Amino acid sequence: VQAYLDAHNNIRDTHNVAPLAWSNSLAYAQTWANRCVMQHSGGSLRPSSENLAWGPPGFKSINAVNLWNSEKSK
Repeated sequence: VQAYLDAHNNIRDTHNVAPLAWSNSLAYAQTWANRCVMQHSGGSLRPSSENLAWGPPGFKSINAVNLWNSEKSK
């Protein structure tokens, strides 16, 4: 990883752009996110709930809201 960052930062430096640095916190968050699935938890988070939406590039936020709203009739 460090070799990748060094090579990347050498190029960033030629454009006067700040260097990147490895983040253990972000790496942990990505590991956690990789385990997530696109489905409701089945009620294990009660009394809280989830709003899930996924769409292609350009997916509009109003579409996500409409998807969420349509779930209340199920």
